[in-house]
Amino acid sequence: REAERGLAIARELADRPNASQEQVYNFAWLAMTVEPVDLRDPRTVLPYAQKAVEMSGGTDEYSLHNLAETYSAMGDYAKAVETGEKATALFPALQPGAPKPSQQETIEKSLQEYRDTLAKRKK
Repeated sequence: REAERGLAIARELADRPNASQEQVYNFAWLAMTVEPVDLRDPRTVLPYAQKAVEMSGGTDEYSLHNLAETYSAMGDYAKAVETGEKATALFPALQPGAPKPSQQETIEKSLQEYRDTLAKRKK
């Protein structure tokens, strides 16, 4: 019940006419990561994930990653790969010897999973 209520509040904020990009992203992210898993509905999340990307002008790697995760959950691995590639391209080049940020590693790992799944489906 608490998870359902949290999602309802986040969606209410995202649905407001003056909702910020962060509010739209937060609902999309929460709705794709909520526990229990049976509360996740990627088809409902998709327009919010797309809107979060649009509102950021396509410059927020986290919004792009969430959109890629949404496509993946819907089984559209081609779009997940395309969107995941856009997300990873936004990270700045690393200085020699500098560690990769954990968020970048997470997004790159997801991208590889989308690629692997897409390759398996093409066989």
